[in-house]
Formats: sequence, C-alpha cells, structure tokens
Amino acid sequence: MKAYEKAETFIDRCSNSFEEYLSSVVNKLRDTDSEYKDIEERIAIDIIPRKNRFVCC
Repeated sequence: MKAYEKAETFIDRCSNSFEEYLSSVVNKLRDTDSEYKDIEERIAIDIIPRKNRFVCC
C-alpha cells in the first residue's frame, strides 16, 4: 500500500466518523430543540421543492 492510499483511507475513516457524529447531533436537535424543528420545516417547505423545478439558462 502506498502512502497516499493510507492517507485516503485515514481521511475516509475520519470523514465517516464526522458524518456519524454530525448525524447524532442533528437527531438530538430534532428531538429536543423546537427552534431547530421550525427551521428544518421551513427549509423543507421553501427549498426542497425548488430542486424539482425546471431551470432554464
């Protein structure tokens, strides 16, 4: 295994750990913070539907 392959493996491992940590924080916020829930709902209503719109030019 070359040095850069080891580095990529290390980065992938750290990235996965960070994603798991971030996911646990977001889940905890969803359960405990009403302000976070409100913001999340507004994002879902305002932003997500825009992805499905056809954008020209």
